[in-house]
Amino acid sequence: GIEAEVYNTLGWITFRSGDLPTARRLLEHAASLVEDSEHYKVLSSILNRLGAVYHSQGDWDMAMAVVQRALEIRERSGDLIGTARSLNNLGILKRDNGDWSGALQAFQRCLSSMEIIGDAEGIAIAHTNLANVHIDLGNWEQAETHLRRSYEIAQQIGNLYEQAQASMNLGHLFLRKGDWDEAERYLNAALALYSQLNISANPNVVDAHWLRSVLFLEVGCFDEAIQWGARVKALLQEMTGSDAGSSPEWGRYYQLMGRLALTQDQIAKS
Repeated sequence: GIEAEVYNTLGWITFRSGDLPTARRLLEHAASLVEDSEHYKVLSSILNRLGAVYHSQGDWDMAMAVVQRALEIRERSGDLIGTARSLNNLGILKRDNGDWSGALQAFQRCLSSMEIIGDAEGIAIAHTNLANVHIDLGNWEQAETHLRRSYEIAQQIGNLYEQAQASMNLGHLFLRKGDWDEAERYLNAALALYSQLNISANPNVVDAHWLRSVLFLEVGCFDEAIQWGARVKALLQEMTGSDAGSSPEWGRYYQLMGRLALTQDQIAKS
C-alpha cells in the first residue's frame, strides 16, 4: 500500500506539472500494485486521479469508467471526502459530454459534501465548477455569484491556484457576455497567478491561453490572436506528448484555428 501511495503522489504531482504520459504510467502502475488488495482508500484515490489524466488525454470512456468505480468504492466505505472528490470529477466528465443537468447534480452534491466536511478549498472548487455549467447554459448571474464566492474563499485561505481558477473563469464569463475590458482584466490576473505558481502545461493554463486568443480575435487583434493560438498548441504538445489529440482542450484549439483561418480568409478577400 505504501509503494502505491508513493506512485500515486508522484503521478499527481507529474499531472499537475503537465506531463500527462508520465503521470498516466505512474498512476497505472500504482493501481496495479493495489488492484487485488483491500487498500480501497488508496485504490479509489488512484482511480479518481487516473480519471483526470484520461480525461485530459481525451479518453472519455476510460475516464468515466475509473471515476465511477472510485465513486462506488468511496460511497461503499463511507469516505465522505473521497466521495466529494469523485463527484467533482464525475461532474467534469458529464459537463464535457454535454450532460448539463447531470453535471449540476454532481457538483451540487459535491458542494454539499464539502460544506459538511468544512473543506474550504473543496467548497471553492465546487463553486467554480457549478459556475462553469451555468456559463455553458448562459445563466450569467448564477455563474458570477458562484465565481465571486469561490474567489472570496480562495483569497481567505490564501490559495493562489483557486484564485487563478476563479479569475480565469470570470474572464470566460465576461468574454461570453461581450464585456471585453473585464474579460481582459480577469484573464491577465489569472495568467499572472499561474505564472507566479510556475504552472505552465496544465489543462486550466491551456484554457486561459485559449481564452486570451479568443478575446484578441473578438476585438480584432488578429496577429495577437495567432500568437496566443500558437502558445496554446505548444502547451498542448508539452502536456499530451503529441502533435494532435481529441481531448476537449485539443477540440477547442482546432475550433480556434478554424475561426482564425476563416477570419484570415475574410480579411484577404476584403
